[in-house]
Amino acid sequence: MHGQFSKNSLILNVIGLSYGSGILSTVLLFPVWRKRFYQEYSEGLYSGVTLLLAYDCYSIPFSLISSAIAASVIYPMTLDPQNLDSGFPYLYMVIAIWTSFMLAEQLSIFFLFFVKTTINVVIAVTYILCLSIILGSGTVRSNKGLPAILQDNAKGTHSRYASSLLHSAVFLSRRLMCVPKNGGKCPSPKEFLHERLGISGHPNEPTEISICFAFAI
Repeated sequence: MHGQFSKNSLILNVIGLSYGSGILSTVLLFPVWRKRFYQEYSEGLYSGVTLLLAYDCYSIPFSLISSAIAASVIYPMTLDPQNLDSGFPYLYMVIAIWTSFMLAEQLSIFFLFFVKTTINVVIAVTYILCLSIILGSGTVRSNKGLPAILQDNAKGTHSRYASSLLHSAVFLSRRLMCVPKNGGKCPSPKEFLHERLGISGHPNEPTEISICFAFAI
């Protein structure tokens, strides 16, 4: 099952790097906007809501394009050469990456409105998102690996749904590399995914997409 663990690492890295990119780009770009906002807000030119809308209109197109490019790089690594599928799994990857980026970005903006030191903002947001990954990531969370109380709390985290989308895209688009032992048989991708995420975590992509967008918004 070495191939499965490699895919788990890939999913964890994708989520972590998406969060990290959102934090890094925000702490580098938003303080410039914040400084100008403080100057012009005192003159009554516009409000904080206007600033947020303007920054989001500026940021969202670039983050969406970047997420699509990132998914284009990652997706070919997960495909089965004998069963190419360029449809929904790619879309699942784009949504998981983009909403992860947006969530980290919005959290960073929230802290930057109250905290002037960017390093403190990076530490605070990173701590929150690391807890989210530990509780909610299907890469770490499995039906056998965590007690029930943590599995229930995982439902309140973005990474739980983003990782489930990535699992659907990765595990359902490529055959499992499994060597049966002692007369056993290898599980199908859906069986492995169902066992890993638990009965209550059986993939339901439309719901997971909606919840990912809700967290980002």
